[in-house]
Amino acid sequence: MRIENPNSYFDELGDLHDGKIITINLNEANNSVSLKLEDLHCNFQGLPEYQGLMPVEIIFEGITEVEKLLDLRSPATIYTLEIFETGNDASLDVDIKISPEGRFNFQCSSVSVEPCKTA
Repeated sequence: MRIENPNSYFDELGDLHDGKIITINLNEANNSVSLKLEDLHCNFQGLPEYQGLMPVEIIFEGITEVEKLLDLRSPATIYTLEIFETGNDASLDVDIKISPEGRFNFQCSSVSVEPCKTA
């Protein structure tokens, strides 16, 4: 499912704070980044609005200007995932901060979210 307004979409999900990362894959041949998470609704666990476990793959397409400062250790979680319109064209600036440490920043043209299996 293509996300029409990624900034609002992920903001409503609490910027995926504490989302457990299964994998991050940079596919330079396809200019895409794939981020698999254990639960899209992770920020609401234990709260009445929690909709239940939903493993997902977030796909960022048309990526450019990649800056990665990653030291992925298990378990790695998302501290924040923020997306902003660049204002110059239809591109989006994506900034993923990872806990315990790391950062992944790039620009992309579109974002989609697809259900996936965790194993």
